[in-house]
Amino acid sequence: FYLFACLVLDYLGKYDKAEDVYVEIMNMDPLGYYISDYAVFLHRRKRDYDKAQSFYSKALLQWPDQASLHLKYAGFLRHVRRDVGGAEQHYKRSVELNPKNADALGNYASFLHGVYNNTTQAEKLYKQAVQLDDTHTNNLCNYGLFLSEERREYREAE
Repeated sequence: FYLFACLVLDYLGKYDKAEDVYVEIMNMDPLGYYISDYAVFLHRRKRDYDKAQSFYSKALLQWPDQASLHLKYAGFLRHVRRDVGGAEQHYKRSVELNPKNADALGNYASFLHGVYNNTTQAEKLYKQAVQLDDTHTNNLCNYGLFLSEERREYREAE
């Protein structure tokens, strides 16, 4: 119930109230899985990056084999902390833990293309991602842009 309340309050833009509920949940169970949800909330809604990093770290210590958590933390490291090495480590780990996750494959492909201009590996990952989920809008758009800009394959990009 509490986690649902957090999601509803977040959706309504009542971030201070949502944070109060997260804190209440954590007081009841300090090591529950929702600490990863709280880390994302702090990162994306409250923009309290130091606190978010602390909760991402706690969550990763608690659940080191949670692929989606590594993926979210990789995005945080890439876009907020500008920690390219750390982001790459967590993108790789996410894909290792769940190699059939189209979201992880597409995000890692975008990272490799955008940061390192590693077009060979990026294309391989984009292809895998699209084969796994041919309805994933972000992957389709990113792969289409990749094909048109890098390969000049305009027909294929459509």
